[in-house]
Amino acid sequence: MFDWFSDARIRNRVILYTISGLLLLWILIRGAAALVPFFLGSILIYVLMPVVDWLEARAPRVWRGKRVARTLSVVLVYILMIGLLVGVVVIFIPIIRDQGSSFVEEVPGWIESVQRVITHDLPRWLEKVSPEISTAIQTNVENLFDQIVDSVSAGLEATAKTLFNTVGFVIGLVIVPFWGFYILNDQRRFSRSFYDLMPEKARGDVHAVVEIMDRLLSAYVRGQLVLCLSVAVGTTIGLLILGIEPAVLLGSIAGILDIISYLGPYLGALIPLIIAMASGDWLLVFWVAVVFFVVQQAENLLLLPKIQGDAVKFHPAVVMVIVVVGAEVAGVWGMLLGVPAAAIFRDVFRYFSLRTTERGATPELAMEIMKARLF
Repeated sequence: MFDWFSDARIRNRVILYTISGLLLLWILIRGAAALVPFFLGSILIYVLMPVVDWLEARAPRVWRGKRVARTLSVVLVYILMIGLLVGVVVIFIPIIRDQGSSFVEEVPGWIESVQRVITHDLPRWLEKVSPEISTAIQTNVENLFDQIVDSVSAGLEATAKTLFNTVGFVIGLVIVPFWGFYILNDQRRFSRSFYDLMPEKARGDVHAVVEIMDRLLSAYVRGQLVLCLSVAVGTTIGLLILGIEPAVLLGSIAGILDIISYLGPYLGALIPLIIAMASGDWLLVFWVAVVFFVVQQAENLLLLPKIQGDAVKFHPAVVMVIVVVGAEVAGVWGMLLGVPAAAIFRDVFRYFSLRTTERGATPELAMEIMKARLF
C-alpha cells in the first residue's frame, strides 16, 4: 500500500494539489484556443528533445560541466530547424499556396457536378429498383452529401474564428519559439523543481507515473509524425499518377488527417473521391479509392504495428471505439488525444494496481514489472 499516504500532512498536501490541479484544468479548458500553439510546440519539443540530448552527450566534457553544451546543442538544433523551415517555405509553401487558390476556386464547380450526379445519374441507376427504395436511397444520399458540405464549411469557419480571432493564439505563435528554447535548455531544472514540490515519500510514485506518460507520449508523437508523413507522400504520389489535382495539397490534407487514428485515412479520401466523382469518370473514382486503400493497408500492415503499436498497444477495433467516444466527449481534441490518453490511463491503472496489492510492490519493483510486461 502507499505508506506515504498514512501521514496526515502528506494527505493534506495531496488534497491541496488535487484542488490546484482541478483549478488549473478549468483554466486550461477555458483558454484552449490560446494553448493551441503551445500544444504544437510541445509536439515539436518531443521530437527535438532526443536530438538535443544526443548532441549534448557528444560535446566535450568541460562544456557539459558548465551547461554550455546544452545551450549550444539547443542553438544548433534551432539553426537546423530554421534551415529546414526556410527550405519548406521556399519549395513547399508556394506549391500549396497555388494549389490551394486553385482548389478554392474549383470547389463550387465540384460540388455542383456531384449534385448533378446525385440528381440526374443516380435515379437512372436505380430505375430497376422499386420506387420506394429508389426514392429513399436518393433522399438519403442527397441529405448525406449536404450534411458533409455543411459540416466541413461550418468546421473550417468555426476553427478559423476560434483560432485566428483569439489574441492569445496570435501571441502564442510569437512566444512559442522562445518558450520551446527555455524548455529544451532547462529541462532538467524544470524536472528537479517539479519533484521538489512533491512530498519526499511520494516522489517515487510521481516519478513512475511521469515516466509512464513520457514513454507513451514520446513514442506516440514521434511515431504518429512518421505515419502522417508516410501517408502524405504515398497519397501524393498516387494522386499524381492518376492526374488528380491538386495532388500535393490533397496528399498533405490526407497526411494531417491521419493524426486521427484509423479513421483519418477515410476522412482524407473524401475530397479526392468527390473530385473524381465530379469528373464523371467512375473508373477514376475506383482508382482513387484503390490508392487510398493501398496506402492505408501499407500503413496498417507495415508501419502501424511497429510504430504506433509499440506505443499504445491497442487493438485496431479498440482504437476505433476510443476515437468515436473521444469525439463525442471532447470533439476534435477527443479524436486527437483520446488514444494516448486511454493508453496512459491503462498503464497508470496497472502501475497503481501493482502498488496496492497485498504485498505492496515498491515503485521500483512495480516499474520493473511494468517494463517487463509492456515496454
